[in-house]
Amino acid sequence: MRILQIADEFNSAGGLERFIYDFSVQLAKKGHVTTLAALKVNYNDSWGEEPFHAVSIPDDVNQWMTYAEDFKPDLIVWHTIPHTAKIVERLARKYTTIATVHGVMCPSGLRMYRDNEALCMKRGSVSCLVNWYARKCGTNISPVKAIQSLTLHQAMVAALQRCTEVFAVSKAIRQFLVIEGIAASKIRIFDNTLAKFGEWSPLLLPKPRNEIKLLYAGRLVYSKGVQYLIQAVRLLLQKGIQVECSIIGEGWYKPELEQLSAQLELSEHVNFAGWIPGKDIHAWYVNADVLVVPSIYPEPAGLVVPEARTMGKPVVVFDSGGLPEWADFMDGVYVARRADAEHLADTIKSIITEPRHPSANDRRPGITRINLVEAIEEGVRTGA
Repeated sequence: MRILQIADEFNSAGGLERFIYDFSVQLAKKGHVTTLAALKVNYNDSWGEEPFHAVSIPDDVNQWMTYAEDFKPDLIVWHTIPHTAKIVERLARKYTTIATVHGVMCPSGLRMYRDNEALCMKRGSVSCLVNWYARKCGTNISPVKAIQSLTLHQAMVAALQRCTEVFAVSKAIRQFLVIEGIAASKIRIFDNTLAKFGEWSPLLLPKPRNEIKLLYAGRLVYSKGVQYLIQAVRLLLQKGIQVECSIIGEGWYKPELEQLSAQLELSEHVNFAGWIPGKDIHAWYVNADVLVVPSIYPEPAGLVVPEARTMGKPVVVFDSGGLPEWADFMDGVYVARRADAEHLADTIKSIITEPRHPSANDRRPGITRINLVEAIEEGVRTGA
């Protein structure tokens, strides 16, 4: 089968990029021909050694149509990001197209009011242009940017409606798709780990003691909630717990986070390690006791959670988006109240002062997640 994948960009960092790489490798191993086409490609083999083919095509619908005609895809897989929406909507008129959705459906991309950090559960509409400023949900003060973001959002919804099937990474993301008018009957939840981790390793809980090594790995932006992790470090120190916290990643919010760390006098406890290649990050997991994922926006289904868990590490997440859903599929996932540094600190502390190995009885009823490669192959066989 010839499968053309489409995304806005492909870089050497990010959960979506990690997924696309792993997905492409699995397709190739099963004998399928696949290429990723993106508006921008900046890749340096940081995800692994397996062959990976990607091409950069300008934002010109005619050039995309020509490339597709030459490629002759049996299927197009769109990794839903707004800037390629109009291109996909056009391609989907001619080629069978499905979509994977790894992010929240929202003009600002966050579904969060930054005036009080409440979540937004409304459909994207012209009212977003008011909330962009009144509720500070927009991340750019430009009115032009606000209008462009709403236009791109509407184009994304239109393209998803053209797709024959839509695969969401979590129940939370499925809910947002339904809010935006995507038919629930064509949305399925898929396993964005691609089952590459196999059986989960035994959980390695740290021995009871008064010290702990924490790890964060991801983008350094406001919505990722690292500011709450830094506050939790200070609270843990006040509770008599010695903390070493490593923060991996880069982003526009890094100076503010470094300033907060300095204000809280945490220079000896918080290490900003910068960007680490994806294939080198395992060494950081080995040295950590606990991974912390403190996102305050509806995080779709961060792959750092199963990645750390497959190393045997416990993970603490905020109750936001699809993050707590990981507890449906694996033990060792501890959930703290969203945007609550005190509860985050207490949850982390409980892992080392009151260690209790979660059992299967602790897990909540989950939902079956589909193997995307198998679903694609079955769909082609049945003509679905």
